[in-house]
Amino acid sequence: MSITIILIGITLVASLLAFNNEDLMRKWILNPYLVHHKKQWWRMLLLYLGAIVIANGPSLQKNKDNHYYNSLGASGAVSAVIFAAILFQPWSKIYFFGVIGIPGILMGPLYLFIEYRMGKQGGTGINHDAHFWGAIFGLLFTLALKPKLLLYFFDQLMSGF
Repeated sequence: MSITIILIGITLVASLLAFNNEDLMRKWILNPYLVHHKKQWWRMLLLYLGAIVIANGPSLQKNKDNHYYNSLGASGAVSAVIFAAILFQPWSKIYFFGVIGIPGILMGPLYLFIEYRMGKQGGTGINHDAHFWGAIFGLLFTLALKPKLLLYFFDQLMSGF
């Protein structure tokens, strides 16, 4: 049995368990308030570890026959966490090269565009696909766990003007 099938199976079982057990879902949902104020850091693991697996899937598929391709790091998971945070605070600044503060709502789409283009172009030695898919995973995973967050996101957008 391939590792892909095993990972899909684990994800399916975990999802079904959570969707059918409200208490379990409450425990697994990423809630930044609980992470920060109640020190429930384990909640970050679901998003972070899930993103590592999902973000690297496209690169695995794309380079499965490329003996020379290597990728190291968890930047796809970091992208997932950043994009999940953008849902909660779209006007918070992300510092481009650590210097230029750009609101997440503006930096996010720019980042996705750049990473998508660079992933298609290739040749940089950076796993741009993991960055792109990690960011997408961060958005979708967070919204899948808490769909009402989309309304909160739009409220935050409107209050930023």
